[in-house]
Amino acid sequence: MASRRVALLALDGLDHALFTRLRAGGALPRLDALLRGGRVARLRSVHPCVSNVCWASVLTGEPPARHGLFGFVHRAAGAWRLAIPTARDIRVPTLLHRLSTAGRRVCAIGVPGTYPPSSSLNGPVVGDFLAPDLARAVSDPGLVPLLRECGFRLDADVRIAARDPRAFLADARAVVEGESRLVHRLLDREPYDAVIVHVMVLDRAGHALWGALEDRDPALAPGILDLYGTVDRIAGELAERLLSVPGTALVLASDHGFARARASAGVNAWLVREGYLIRDPGATVRDPFRGLKPALTRAYALTPGRVYLNREGREPGGIVRAGPECERLLGKIADGLLAWRGPDGGAVVRAVHRGTDLFRDGAALADAPDLVAEPAEGYDLRGDGEDGALLGPPGVSGRHEAARALAASPEPELVPAGDGAEDLVALGQRLLGLAGL
Repeated sequence: MASRRVALLALDGLDHALFTRLRAGGALPRLDALLRGGRVARLRSVHPCVSNVCWASVLTGEPPARHGLFGFVHRAAGAWRLAIPTARDIRVPTLLHRLSTAGRRVCAIGVPGTYPPSSSLNGPVVGDFLAPDLARAVSDPGLVPLLRECGFRLDADVRIAARDPRAFLADARAVVEGESRLVHRLLDREPYDAVIVHVMVLDRAGHALWGALEDRDPALAPGILDLYGTVDRIAGELAERLLSVPGTALVLASDHGFARARASAGVNAWLVREGYLIRDPGATVRDPFRGLKPALTRAYALTPGRVYLNREGREPGGIVRAGPECERLLGKIADGLLAWRGPDGGAVVRAVHRGTDLFRDGAALADAPDLVAEPAEGYDLRGDGEDGALLGPPGVSGRHEAARALAASPEPELVPAGDGAEDLVALGQRLLGLAGL
């Protein structure tokens, strides 16, 4: 396949069902015009359904057990403490690295899993919201004055959403406007061979205000829709500019959709109740391993719904041996999670996937979760809730929904024809193929 210039507008958390409804209602006029004659397809996300895992799967065209990310936190190698994975933990080259190695120019803004960006990347790259400041977010320190001039910020201030949702929405609009200014200034310099622009504010709004949007809250829904309208305008303007370069293959994509969260469910609290996790009181979201007793613990969990056995030879002081003992334990935990019921008698967990089914091979296979649980309707699965409770009030209004990601393009053949026929890994492979890699 001949290589093409690739442009990806990565709209984090844009729910396929919501997009379809808003587009039909005339709320997204720029994207509607762009995609008229094109195709919009529902995609399946990956498991675990976490943004850095999702976008690493897109950028590499590989599943998590090959690229190495399984969440925003993991257990540090050889220790009972949390660590935050970064771009350095991705074990296979991304689209950006492969194009750079080939001498082709790249430009990427804000994609989860790209902090810290390597100075070897052949073009301007601004990493994700994990960067502590702008100076450490960039592949080239010379970019920082431009970022400041454009009013670019790495993320919206989600801390204000609960106490002042209108201020949060205004802040989110300001963030995406600043990102738009930056991208256009970078495109003034050169067209680049690949352009990837990630927009985080719809994900932030989904977590903070999904219930208000779903309920069509008269006080908040208009402001939320205004944010979607701002993203529609900015994405439409950027798409028009990107397509002005002949031969550009443009794809819009989201990594997941959203669903209502009415309660949080602490998987570690369930493991404690069932006798699989033994720890002293006082564990927290930031330190789930506090007081953990490795000699007595058989399993522990990390957000979102990742269950790990305390395996001999993997975890420090691990006690679960590979073989029949391990398989029996996995079956008991999976069955128990599926039998977990909330106060209304409804299921807390919709499905439990064996790691051996999700993750078949790869350099990171040993680090993969042994089970991945999917929440039932209304629940948000956490490793530990804010108060350590088994069930409690939700920490977010909306949680990720793996079945409602999307891909769209004005060229129908660039995205799959079937509804949910492909996942994010397949989307990444499509992009690599378009780039001639």
